[in-house]
Amino acid sequence: MRILEPAGMNQWADQVPRKDVCLTSWRILCLILHPGGLWFWVLCFWLGELWMFFVYGLMCLMKGVLDTS
Repeated sequence: MRILEPAGMNQWADQVPRKDVCLTSWRILCLILHPGGLWFWVLCFWLGELWMFFVYGLMCLMKGVLDTS
């Protein structure tokens, strides 16, 4: 059950920026969009953490599935 080529998937995963870089960009974007909205920044901060956790978890899962199949 190989929907994606493992080499292509691994290559794509290697090019994804490190987690801290992504989170920093997300927070800076939130600050630009809502300056002075502290509650919104806190919400954004939390959503950013949650989103990145989901994305990286999904990537690891996909990589594991492709490596074992």
